[in-house]
Amino acid sequence: MPFHPQFTHESNFYLDRERTVKVPMMHHELQTTPYFLDEELSCTVVELKYTGNASAVFILPDQGRMQEVEASLQPETLKK
Repeated sequence: MPFHPQFTHESNFYLDRERTVKVPMMHHELQTTPYFLDEELSCTVVELKYTGNASAVFILPDQGRMQEVEASLQPETLKK
């Protein structure tokens, strides 16, 4: 499903606990976003689908777990 500009609104994006910037955010109630909570790696994996076969995968570490998640990013882990 294509994303339309009328579903964009300005909102806060958190750089860290103290700093925010205003950025355009997307919102669409009919669009579903697959995600997975990986308790073993302490992260959330989000997939954004694009037109055709393309998609982007974001690996979002839990707070304070960046180094452990980065160290675990091996082909075998990503296949899981």
